[in-house]
Amino acid sequence: MAKQKVCVPDLGGIDVVTVVEVLIAPGKKVLVDQSVYSLESDKASMDIPATHEGVITEVYLKSGQTVSEGMLAYEMMVEDAVLDVPDVEKEALVDVSTQSAVVPQTLQREDENSGASIYAGPGVRRLAHALGISLQSVKASGLRNRITRQDLYDHIKRSMLSSSDSTDTLPVEQYEKFGPVSAQALSKIKQATAAHMRRCWRNIPHVTQHDKVDITDLESFRQQCKPLLVKEKVRLTLLPFVLKALVLALKDFPYMNASYDADQQALMIKAYYHLGFAVDTPQGLLVPVLRHVDQRSIRDIAQSLQMMSEKARQNTLLPGELQGGSFTVTSLGGIGGEYFTPIVNGPQVAILGIGKAQMQPVWDGQNFIPRLMMPLSLSYDHRVIDGAQALRFLLGFSKVLQTLCQGMTVDSIVQGLD
Repeated sequence: MAKQKVCVPDLGGIDVVTVVEVLIAPGKKVLVDQSVYSLESDKASMDIPATHEGVITEVYLKSGQTVSEGMLAYEMMVEDAVLDVPDVEKEALVDVSTQSAVVPQTLQREDENSGASIYAGPGVRRLAHALGISLQSVKASGLRNRITRQDLYDHIKRSMLSSSDSTDTLPVEQYEKFGPVSAQALSKIKQATAAHMRRCWRNIPHVTQHDKVDITDLESFRQQCKPLLVKEKVRLTLLPFVLKALVLALKDFPYMNASYDADQQALMIKAYYHLGFAVDTPQGLLVPVLRHVDQRSIRDIAQSLQMMSEKARQNTLLPGELQGGSFTVTSLGGIGGEYFTPIVNGPQVAILGIGKAQMQPVWDGQNFIPRLMMPLSLSYDHRVIDGAQALRFLLGFSKVLQTLCQGMTVDSIVQGLD
């Protein structure tokens, strides 16, 4: 065994960051790529993975501490052999007698489009997948064109530099020539949101499908439940019913509860239902993720939405509460408006926008009758979801939402049984 000192890694040009959470302690064993601590900068939060497998002996970081690249983070005991290999995944081994590279089969993959081999270890592949990077686009620097972790970091840096190219930005005017102006700095959240939305808009071909759903009966039922829950300080909006119906619809249309993996050219269908919901905060838009919605009652969903929305407005959400979503909902109904084009929250493949419900005349075959109609706007990734699939999902969701309260009672909602 040998002692290994581990420092704060390259931060991509960021001078200082704040330690949000320390996930290790002396005596704890960690594996390669396991998250060991979380950092937060002005623009984003990031989990730092372990570069070696071993046992932690000393931890030098503390929550709230400001750190920079190269600072000592922790020490650990690792196997001596691990330190002799340039990359902990042992992505390429050199036969000294022949000086030829011997590459294990698990470290290479044939590029179906070009026929060329892509060499990368499992750790590098996992990291590329987490960062949404296609290995086909990464320039390799390792032995026999092996892709290393540093190649991934360099690829990100090049992408950031190229995105600031003058052909990709709008010209800046001399505003003062036309009249008085004042500069209002964007919050950290708004800056991070802007960067994420720009990436999603540039990389995902969007299509938006619009429709309306009749929620007359559902709203009548909600109004019966609402005062009883108010007494228990639970605010029952339409959103808990929407999320409950979404889970049922996503089970019928699993391709919507998925992410697109460009590297594998595959749709990664998820067997869990972690639904993100957009929250309008003074700092900007945040999307907390409510986990395991399929296992929650309407009352539980309402309580959790209320609690997480308040944490979002107070800027006290933990990094984990903003991650892992499988589908996202954004609602403007509380403000007004009808239809809009929500941007898909990549790498998810779809997002549902909800407008303000209004009473409208609906023809029943004999007469026009007043019905409460709620506007729906479904944006989706047209690379993997076609128009027919999207419309079938939207119609399926509408049907589920319309009939959701059938069989439910006010008591079952208040008691948290439905």
